[in-house]
Amino acid sequence: MQIDIAPHSVIITIGPSMCGKSYFCEHQLIPQLKQLKPLNNRNEVEVMYISSDNLRRLFVGNKDKYDLAMTSASKSAFEVLYAQYQAAMEFPVNSEFIIIDTKGTNDAFREKIMSMARDHHYNIYFIIFNYENYDDYFINVDKDLKFIQRDIKKTRQVAFSGLKKLPGVKDVKNIKRYNQDVEIISSKHEEYWKCIVENKDYTIISDIHGCYDEFVELLNENKI
Repeated sequence: MQIDIAPHSVIITIGPSMCGKSYFCEHQLIPQLKQLKPLNNRNEVEVMYISSDNLRRLFVGNKDKYDLAMTSASKSAFEVLYAQYQAAMEFPVNSEFIIIDTKGTNDAFREKIMSMARDHHYNIYFIIFNYENYDDYFINVDKDLKFIQRDIKKTRQVAFSGLKKLPGVKDVKNIKRYNQDVEIISSKHEEYWKCIVENKDYTIISDIHGCYDEFVELLNENKI
């Protein structure tokens, strides 16, 4: 499967715990995005990866994700998540790609993430881990965890909730099987790269209010 992601985009993953979201992000999505041509003033493509599990571990240490301490750290973790997300979209950072790695099944959370993206004129993409084979969700699960079954139900509800019709959403892709090979491309990346303002002198002219002679003089002075 191929996913075409425009630059200046937020990528939101949706899927139950242990379904392979983080592995996909770290081993397929991020490496392929970083292979794109970087902007002139940067060493590599800017990819901001924000994981709710990683943020929880900032507070409770390297705990198993099933540990109750991870749940207790959720409130603090999501406060940091929103702060990191906000910072990644603002000048001078303006990350080209921002990846939000959470379960993503909470309606209020998704709306807040989308609203912040729209405020900063970022495109929005959803990658939903909507496996055709139900057993694929439990490949990495060594316990009978009913909350995963609940998350699967929510994931499938979200997958058919009309996300693509929402403002700012460019595309919605469904991962159909565990560890599916995905080709990540960015067909608009070269075009975007050419439009970046570099470290040069620019003359910016606003509304001239009918002052034609002054306008011509300004053009001549700046050799335009």
